[in-house]
Amino acid sequence: MDNTEKLSDIITALQRLTTINAKADLASVIGTPALATDPMATLVSLIQANKDDLVNYLQGMGQSAGSTDPLASLVSALESMDVVQTASGTATMPGTSGILITGLPFEPTTIKIINSTYVSL
Repeated sequence: MDNTEKLSDIITALQRLTTINAKADLASVIGTPALATDPMATLVSLIQANKDDLVNYLQGMGQSAGSTDPLASLVSALESMDVVQTASGTATMPGTSGILITGLPFEPTTIKIINSTYVSL
């Protein structure tokens, strides 16, 4: 820098560098398709689009959510949801090793067995 630089020019240059680093950090948090070279308005739009997707999911699951809600509130609503998946499968008792359940598209943590044929297991 030469001696003719104004203090305000130096401050502006430092702020620009800080903004560039902040944009790179923000793009990293957003992930694909965000780039560190994207304008700030693009990064904000990407965040809002993802937030809107989350709001639509929450509303579809019966939760109260709006696009202007803080992100922390949306995450809290997501965490408080009871997620129940149901499926039918086949239960057998191979030997004495317990009950083997097959035909489910996911691995359950809790299983409720309903004996609809009234045959003793």
